[in-house]
Amino acid sequence: MGDYVRQMPDQGSADLARRPSLASRLHIDVPLLLLLMVLTVYGLIVLYSGSDSDMGAVIRQARFFALAYVGMFLIAQVSLQRIMRWAPWLYLVGVILLVAVMFAGVGAKGAQRWLEVGGFRFQPSEILKLVLPLTLAWYLADRTLPPRLFHILVCLVILGIPAVLILKQPDLGTALLIAASGL
Repeated sequence: MGDYVRQMPDQGSADLARRPSLASRLHIDVPLLLLLMVLTVYGLIVLYSGSDSDMGAVIRQARFFALAYVGMFLIAQVSLQRIMRWAPWLYLVGVILLVAVMFAGVGAKGAQRWLEVGGFRFQPSEILKLVLPLTLAWYLADRTLPPRLFHILVCLVILGIPAVLILKQPDLGTALLIAASGL
């Protein structure tokens, strides 16, 4: 528990004399990383057994996992203050991408949810699943607690814009998830 409690330098703690571990200097949560690695290996095993022992699919998925781990490591190096500064801009980009889906989206099975850029397909709604809580945290960070009715209404508008755009794709499940992310 000592790792999670900050101590002031004048407390004379022996923990302060130790050099920080590599994991703490790199902002890596070791138990979480180990759990993710176990889940990754388990997922690759399930893929191997479910794909008629197709190693090509397993290797391709392992590459995606490796890219995800690199992305996770890089994002862990970004300060929380910087992420909070980016939050409204990321939200704006996400909403613009949702509008772009309406005009230039790729359809599949009766729904138009995807954007294709250079042969790479992605769903802008997935970006907003991460960005919306950040945007709400950014907005509410400088407000008094408990939030006033006006600030709650602003948060509902922040949530409502992407939820309505996602409903038009149509994707009720993701729209409900987006709307619930602010509750």
